[in-house]
Amino acid sequence: MESKFKFLTHAKHSYNKTDKTIYKKPPAFKVHLLEQESIRTLYRKRLKGKLTPLTGEIDTDWLKIKQAITKAAEDSIGYNKWKNRKWLQTWNDEIQLAIEEKKASYKKYLQNKTVEHYIEYKKTPRNSKENDMKAKKR
Repeated sequence: MESKFKFLTHAKHSYNKTDKTIYKKPPAFKVHLLEQESIRTLYRKRLKGKLTPLTGEIDTDWLKIKQAITKAAEDSIGYNKWKNRKWLQTWNDEIQLAIEEKKASYKKYLQNKTVEHYIEYKKTPRNSKENDMKAKKR
C-alpha cells in the first residue's frame, strides 16, 4: 500500500484533487548552526561514527551514506520547526467568544438554510476579524 504523503520542496501544503494526495513540505535541518565551530566538529565526529565501510554496490552504498548524513545531522543540528504564521498572533477571551459566535451562527444556518440566517452567518466572521485587528493593535 502506497503512502498518501509525498514530499515537495516548493509548497508548504497543497492538495492534488485528481489523485487525492496530500503534499507536505519536508523537514529541513538547521544548517545555519554549522557556522559555529563547536557544532561543526560535533557533526564531523557523529558522521565519522555513523559511516560504515562501503560494499561496492552503488544503491546500498548510497543508502548507507544518506542514512549516515541524516542521522548525524539529526543528532547534531536538529530540524527547523515550521511556523504557521496565518494563525492568530494574539488570543484572548473576546476572540474566543467571536469564534464561538461564528460557529454557532454557522450551525444555525446549516439547520435552517434561509436568507436571514445566511446574512447573520456572513456578518459574524467580520466581527471576529475586527476583534483580531483590535487585539493586534493593543
